[in-house]
Order: sequence, then C-alpha cells, then structure tokens
Amino acid sequence: MNDTWDHELTLISHTPYSSTSTGVRIPAEATKNVVLAKKRPVPGIEFYQAGQSGITITQLFVVHPFEYNGETELEFEGNLYKVVRTYQTSDDEMELSCEMKVGKKNGN
Repeated sequence: MNDTWDHELTLISHTPYSSTSTGVRIPAEATKNVVLAKKRPVPGIEFYQAGQSGITITQLFVVHPFEYNGETELEFEGNLYKVVRTYQTSDDEMELSCEMKVGKKNGN
C-alpha cells in the first residue's frame, strides 16, 4: 500500500452568503485550501454500510487534522467530491470518506 503524502487535493468550503455594507446578501466565493494527502482504499465494510444508506464511498483520503476545517467538498484530479464522513484516527491523521459528485468534473 502506498502510504505517502504525495496526493494533492483541494479542500473547499462554502459560505452561503455575505452581506454588503447596505445589508444586501450576495453569494460568497468558495474558500479553497490545497493540502497534501494520503489516498487509501475504501474498506469493504464502510463501502457496504454506506451503500445501505444510498451513499457510494468512492475515495478515502487522509489529511492532517490541523489542515481540515470542516470543508464539505474537495477536488482531486479534476473531480469534485462530497465529504461524507470524517474520522480522526490519531493526532496526526484524519480520514475523509468521500462520494464523487455526479456531473461535477473539472469544475463544471
């Protein structure tokens, strides 16, 4: 198993709206943070349990907990993923179980 920090991914968080000085709400820009991650195979039991809920876990990434701030999406190799579950396995590692967002490739 290749357990090295050699995969670059972009964590994406969305703030629904921001307000102008006059109080007009406008859609906010997404905040993006590029980090290095490990890519691991999705354990069979997690794949099966998620499938029972109608979720398809397609990728499992490991990031440093201090770099993860509750982002709900990430981009990896031109594909957009939804972060379905997080699990901190140690002080140095947090797993992000992800589902590919259908129709969301290369930002389209």
